[in-house]
Amino acid sequence: MKTKSVNHLSITVRLTDNAVLKGEQGNAARFTGIHHVGTDALFLNCVMFANKGKKNERVIPMDKLTKGNQLRLEGFLKPTSWGEGDQKRNGIDFVVNSISEPEVIADNAPESTDEDESK
Repeated sequence: MKTKSVNHLSITVRLTDNAVLKGEQGNAARFTGIHHVGTDALFLNCVMFANKGKKNERVIPMDKLTKGNQLRLEGFLKPTSWGEGDQKRNGIDFVVNSISEPEVIADNAPESTDEDESK
């Protein structure tokens, strides 16, 4: 029986640095985001690739990828390695498929009713 691996995340992060273009033709942006889980902080090394030359071309929104911005990222985890011999290192990248503004709901915002919408 085949099993299907599910590796898809949707997470809200605040960028800790500005994105930097990488790759042979600047087709990848690398940046770091922080996600708070209770009192703990989770740092994510993120990468977003541009699908140049494909039908559904993904453009990297560099204007949104600046330090301090809070964004909702959707993507998947990918193991990475670098270095050689005794200096070989391993890590995990968060590969971003899409970026959007997070939905912000105030704690004290009143719930809307049908009457409010009809006015």
